[in-house]
Amino acid sequence: MSTIRPDPLPTRLRAANGAVVQDVAGTGAAAILDAMRADNGRFEITGGMVIDQDARTILTQTSGSTGAPKIIRRTHTSWTASFAQNARLFQIGAGRRVAIAGGLAHSLTTYALCETLALGGVAVMLGDRMSRDRLSALNGASVLYATPTFLRLIAAMAPPLPDLRHVVTGGGILTGGERAALAALAPEAQVHEFFGAAETSFVTLSTPDTPAGSVGRAYPAVRITIADGDTPLPAGQIGAIWVDGPYLFDGYNSGGDSQTQRGPMGISIGEMGHLDADGFLYLAGRAARMVTVGDVNVFPERVEGALRAITGVTDAAVVAVPDRLRGHRLIAWVEGAGDPDVVRDALRDALPPAFVPARIHVTDTLPRLPAGKADLQTLTAMARGDI
Repeated sequence: MSTIRPDPLPTRLRAANGAVVQDVAGTGAAAILDAMRADNGRFEITGGMVIDQDARTILTQTSGSTGAPKIIRRTHTSWTASFAQNARLFQIGAGRRVAIAGGLAHSLTTYALCETLALGGVAVMLGDRMSRDRLSALNGASVLYATPTFLRLIAAMAPPLPDLRHVVTGGGILTGGERAALAALAPEAQVHEFFGAAETSFVTLSTPDTPAGSVGRAYPAVRITIADGDTPLPAGQIGAIWVDGPYLFDGYNSGGDSQTQRGPMGISIGEMGHLDADGFLYLAGRAARMVTVGDVNVFPERVEGALRAITGVTDAAVVAVPDRLRGHRLIAWVEGAGDPDVVRDALRDALPPAFVPARIHVTDTLPRLPAGKADLQTLTAMARGDI
């Protein structure tokens, strides 16, 4: 498998002189700073995180949104390769305050912390329980790392953030209303949505010219191929997304995923999508979540996106359960909306009939994983009547 590796790269995950942790949430991040200052040893950190300075490896865990979390193993250079890229893209460096939402069990939180410390910045750890007092620590931050779930909470509770210049977010899609709320909160900030996974790290990054519905073009030094089996597909055709570059993981230390494959085109983690003629990537959904409803292939992610676009819906999750006549039926949960019939009518205007859920439940709060993603396993059990 070919890779593209910037040269030279630090081979050890080290904290730069002047790096600081401001842990307003008690996440245990100071232990990572200590590990990154050490010359050797193996340091086990809260949330399954391990920094091994001798073997030059890092262990983190996946979010577990569709199954049990998996412990993944990667080299130090698979992260340090992107530190220099983000220093340039987001102006992270000595003395810069970088606010980071989420607990250390989430790989994005751990990555952002290690990146900030390696570049000599001040890591402001917000944790995963937002409050107005805690969010006052955002004052003076120039960069914010947060998933869309945490951004919704921050937009609702944080004071104005005139110093914020870059918001880096992944693990979900922001709606137009959420972008508008962020713009009002931090008018000078540019929002950078990325697509990636614990196994691949960054895959794409959006820019102001990214078309609606796209997750952006390839992140620097990443090569994306859309393929059907071993055959690359032309622009516009949906297939498996293959990723190659210097940021890929080495393997699973525990657990595994039958959807993850390695080959001449890099790694595929089971995501489907297509590239347009200008290199912008559009996601269709995970192959493992695709179901058949009345002989139509349906990606629940498409339904979730349409739900989030409806006025009054703040978040949504869709699962599928077996149906004797139609193959599967879709069950949806939405946050924020008050009338399921209004939501269903809006979906019928936006989607083909097979994509409209058989049932729509309105809830104040979706069940969530520690990283903030919807807990699809719990929702599937609820849909089957097991809970």
